[in-house]
Amino acid sequence: MAKSKILVVDDNAYLVDILSFSLEMENYEVLKAYDGEEALKIIFDTPPDLILADIMMPKMDGFELCKKTKDNSKTKDIPFLFLTAKGKLDDQLKGFSLGGDDYIVKPFNLNDLLKKIAKSIEQYKEKGSEEAEIPQEGKIIEFPILKILQLIKLNKQTATITTTVSNDVGKIYIKDGKIVGAETSVSKDRSAIELIFSWKDGNFKIERSIPQNLSETEISLE
Repeated sequence: MAKSKILVVDDNAYLVDILSFSLEMENYEVLKAYDGEEALKIIFDTPPDLILADIMMPKMDGFELCKKTKDNSKTKDIPFLFLTAKGKLDDQLKGFSLGGDDYIVKPFNLNDLLKKIAKSIEQYKEKGSEEAEIPQEGKIIEFPILKILQLIKLNKQTATITTTVSNDVGKIYIKDGKIVGAETSVSKDRSAIELIFSWKDGNFKIERSIPQNLSETEISLE
């Protein structure tokens, strides 16, 4: 069986080498690029099975690289994972809105990253170009809450996303694609949303309803 190909894109050559070594130890074939333009040429000439890219790079940043990859019909379904030091909520939202499949903030846990990569490639090869489906429950590490939220908002659906971690439970309420409430044991609304987005371990469950007594006012993430 042919090895899965992963394109690693970062202007930090040392990090590229470290990631490449770790991925090769997992029996992946690794392609390397050190800026967005070089990466885009590889993506179009030799499409990989997954792209792992930094954001802050010369010539073309990771956001633009993601957009150009997702705008092309031949490469739009390739899993695109951001691996970056830009950890602000606005940056994460932008990454997912451009079609990113996951957003990992440096410093990162290598074992968790390898699990995300393996799961993303498995889903890509199983589903091919099928439309992304939202699982009704699962692990946060395999399907980020931000990605779930973006898909629900895009489809203008109503749902409650319940997230459970070792020491807390969080809920995000969406009505017709708009976030109308959120809570954890220690916070509410936007503060609760930001806390839930920061959780890396735990489980989620989606219910296709929300409580009746919620406000109609949308909570902005801008």
